[in-house]
Amino acid sequence: MGAIFGIINKDGKPIEQADISDMQTAMQHRAVDGSGVYHSKQVIIGHQQLITNIFQINEHLPYEDDTYVITADACIDNRKELARILDYAGKYPSLHDSLIILEAYKKWGPQCTDRLDGEFAFAIWNKQTQTLFAATDHIGFRRFHYYDTPSQFILATEIKSIRAVKQTPAVFNEDVLIESFTRHHSGITFDKEIFFLPAARYLLLEPGKPLLKKQYWQIQPSGKYKFTKAEDWVECLRELLTQSIQNRLHTDHAVGVTLSGGLDSSFVTAIMAGILAKQNKPLYAFSAIQPKGYNGPEKDEKFYIEAMGKRYNNIVQTFVRPSASIGPLNNLEAAFDQTEQIVNSFHYLDKAFCEAAHEKQVRILLNGFGGDMNISNPGKDVIYALLMQGKLKKALHYLQWKRSVKRTQWDVNSKPLSLAQLIKAEILANTPLRTLQHQIKGFKKQDIPLADHLLQKAKAITPNHLRVYPYNRYFQQRINSGSLGFTINSFAAFSPFYQLETHMPLLNKNINEFYFDLPAEQLILQDQQRSLIRRAMKGLVPDEIISRTDKKAYSPDFLNRLITQQAHLERFLNYHNNNDCFNIKILQKHYNDIIANNDFGKRTNALYLTQAGIADAFLKWANDL
Repeated sequence: MGAIFGIINKDGKPIEQADISDMQTAMQHRAVDGSGVYHSKQVIIGHQQLITNIFQINEHLPYEDDTYVITADACIDNRKELARILDYAGKYPSLHDSLIILEAYKKWGPQCTDRLDGEFAFAIWNKQTQTLFAATDHIGFRRFHYYDTPSQFILATEIKSIRAVKQTPAVFNEDVLIESFTRHHSGITFDKEIFFLPAARYLLLEPGKPLLKKQYWQIQPSGKYKFTKAEDWVECLRELLTQSIQNRLHTDHAVGVTLSGGLDSSFVTAIMAGILAKQNKPLYAFSAIQPKGYNGPEKDEKFYIEAMGKRYNNIVQTFVRPSASIGPLNNLEAAFDQTEQIVNSFHYLDKAFCEAAHEKQVRILLNGFGGDMNISNPGKDVIYALLMQGKLKKALHYLQWKRSVKRTQWDVNSKPLSLAQLIKAEILANTPLRTLQHQIKGFKKQDIPLADHLLQKAKAITPNHLRVYPYNRYFQQRINSGSLGFTINSFAAFSPFYQLETHMPLLNKNINEFYFDLPAEQLILQDQQRSLIRRAMKGLVPDEIISRTDKKAYSPDFLNRLITQQAHLERFLNYHNNNDCFNIKILQKHYNDIIANNDFGKRTNALYLTQAGIADAFLKWANDL
């Protein structure tokens, strides 16, 4: 995954060579295969190159012609289709994604983003009109940060490259604390003057005009996918995911996957292994497992992981286990230096996967992240949807099924409820009645450990996020706000430091569009949670994985690692750096439940406790800059 950067001095002041060097040095880890700069007095447009696919070979960026300069971090899925439409072959000797983007912009202007399919962040400078056009892809897979003042505009893939040259000091934005706990992301960073461009946005910088930002696409049911037979939905999903994966495997480098043994990662792994086997290539699989003799609450996945290796003999398995002395509160300053954000509670495992992949010289790393948000979700609001559609007979059937498997909307371990209680739970969970309940009780005060003034601020700045939607509306809002894209980049934040390009094929735009056209019942057809993906996996994944219902949390032995960090937690609770940001009373309760009482039932509270400790350390890191 390469990087882009640039400076436009609106006041006409020449750009010093030192500024160019500083921006390049800040992202030197992304310049494994070279670096390039266009420099014309008050403008620079630059690129740091990491070659991961065959279409980047002999691609020299930035590219300049008589009118335009382009730099891009991109992987265009429909490059061949666009090449035909744009008569690309008659203009260039080699097929490069950056030039596809440029030709699309020449033909369609800002509307070119409607034609591009894939992952991209790019900037195009018009030398004649002195304008800049830049855009991010529909889901937000590629990063784009910017800084804008009356005299200067700076852009870069990473914040550190902007910080290296901007003249003003960082001013901490406490709203990032709110966003880290509410999972709503609006385009801010920890520095009040630096922003990220969310998914499906473009910006236009013209002389003498304010910066224009526009959202060019939103996810919604489109009617593109219309099938009457259940098997047709299954076949379409297989085709879409296979194509999504195939689009990421146009490479001469080693390819890897993180394999947990769950449905999503196993499905991705099976398709990858099949494609690579036809090319006589290995697939490097990286998996986290429990230590021998572990008896904690998390599930040991090794049996399922090894079942995949038995099915596909080109899988080269590596078991990843960070040192027992490492946990979620270790090595935070180094993590912040690299990612410049409040890292997730499993950052130590994410980094360990990157280290293991780098040792195998892997440059393309796929995972199954996101499947439980769309095509593999357990049917979170299916019954409510059936009720609203007037399909009462089906709704009643699934309510009875839900009761028989002892499930409620949010707690898979709860005792059986009556039919009336289940209907009430469905309506409460999916209508404004839940919003009213939260208003009466206070917004999640019992859990989220932020100080009251930050919780009140959260209500003001993220009102749509805090409202409880039916799940599909919530997921739709996550995509359209750019929050999903931010999350994607957060989980892949360490990859560039290990010459890796991480991909999440289950969150591909086409698969998300398929999901929003999918009849809700397909998710629980045949009285089975995650029914669609289970049916799609048949013949590709071992039956013992397809039928499993015992999948647990993402990170093996996370809770045990947290307990070993008792001293870190006590220091935070007793001497935390920011008394006015956290609700210590709530945090102390979470601490007592987990540490003193060994109550592992509330994993969410353990995550809140961990995230607060990480956020507190991040505040100290940011204030020391």
